[in-house]
Amino acid sequence: MFDLNLLIRGANIVSFVCLCLLYWTWPGVEACVDAATLIITLGLCTSIHLMLLSEKKNRDPFILIMSLNVSMFYIFRVVSLGLIPASASVLLGELSPERINNTLLFIVFATWSMFGGFISAKTAAIDMQRAASVRHVDINIKVIITVFIIILAERIFFGFFYFSTYGSSVITRMGGYVSRIFNQLFIVAMFVVLLTKQKTISRQIYGIISILLIGYLVFTMFYGARGAMLTIGMAITYACLAVKQKVLIKKGYLLLIMITIIPASIFAFHFASYARSITDPSAKKNMSEFIHNVSEYKFEASDYSELMQPVFNRTGFLDYAMELIANREAYSDVINVAYYYMSIIDRLTPGFDVFGTPKASNCMRNVYKGYEITETYTSYQSDQFTLYGELYVLCGGYYSLLMFFIISWLFKRIYMHIVARDDFNTYFSKAILLYVYDYYFLNSFGMDWIVSDFIWVIISTLLIIMLVKIRSTCVTREGVFNLPSIIDGG
Repeated sequence: MFDLNLLIRGANIVSFVCLCLLYWTWPGVEACVDAATLIITLGLCTSIHLMLLSEKKNRDPFILIMSLNVSMFYIFRVVSLGLIPASASVLLGELSPERINNTLLFIVFATWSMFGGFISAKTAAIDMQRAASVRHVDINIKVIITVFIIILAERIFFGFFYFSTYGSSVITRMGGYVSRIFNQLFIVAMFVVLLTKQKTISRQIYGIISILLIGYLVFTMFYGARGAMLTIGMAITYACLAVKQKVLIKKGYLLLIMITIIPASIFAFHFASYARSITDPSAKKNMSEFIHNVSEYKFEASDYSELMQPVFNRTGFLDYAMELIANREAYSDVINVAYYYMSIIDRLTPGFDVFGTPKASNCMRNVYKGYEITETYTSYQSDQFTLYGELYVLCGGYYSLLMFFIISWLFKRIYMHIVARDDFNTYFSKAILLYVYDYYFLNSFGMDWIVSDFIWVIISTLLIIMLVKIRSTCVTREGVFNLPSIIDGG
């Protein structure tokens, strides 16, 4: 088996070697890569490598998730920019090595600040009596399968009603509420259960779950969601880290990911992008028209650039951070405490707005298009900030390093002190915290977005716990749930 820790370190070495080869041989690479880029990228790769070596000795899920995020969306992004500079997402100004270098340098310091916060959160003051009294819950796997069938039915029927009502705003809003409740956390919960019961689950059950996952991927892709495979992959990661404290991948599965799943993800991305273009509510197409348009889809790419440019663009989190870091003064009109306050109040007031302030992510385009901040649109648009870009603007550049430390320290402290009455609640609560850290903070769309979505996270969590406990049996199982060993990475 291969430890995800080792795979990330190996991937970073490969990325840096590829970047060096591009620098010396690839035409046009000078638009985004210079000698300083190589040095700073090497510094970032070395930093992540050292952090992962530390994580291997003392297991820490937050360090692993942070390293995975930086490696996928920042280090590899430098390589993809070198390959296809046209894939860059630059809204104000122009792409340049200087911009990339400034962003990468800040990320180096920010990752060390977060690492410092994680390792500073000591494992003391744990209530040992509570940990010893945690019960094991023997969950009925049929309940989990039923819940996932509900999720799949929601995808199917929402699509049917959406098209049968020609994109009705009421149906669209209702579907949005349902989708927020039946979200990624249900998939995380399913994998938590599978990991705690993996020795007692039959091949037939695994087969049924596999079919349901494929159905989820297909219908999610049909409705224009381009990251369904990544969603499932990260759900597995959160669950593994919460239950097993590490992610181990068998050699056969690793080959399957490299040979089958990654190419399939590229195809799914292109198809979902096409599906999104033909499900525009303003087009008012019904289901039969949609099916006809889908049947006419052709997967065509004249060269690697046409094939990979949109994929690289969508995974260019480095670009989003670079946009904010390079234009801090311009975006500070939207990313500030006062704006967040008004936006959060408007999100929390039921049925009416106090300030008429959209979420900061929805208002970003007013800045890069040169419009007034109060300008409103009929079309929907949200721009990603990333935690690096947002805190850089919000906290005044490098002063934000203290916030990186505090946020990481708080996450780790909360994680260590999660001790529920039974093992499922404990594992699932830990997995939720990892999900929030990765999905809402590292990949931030704004602090106001996090607050407005928090209520949906709570609703989903309570609903999942209620459903999972149906026909489940609680038994005390001494020695099975050993909280100190989990925290210490043992």
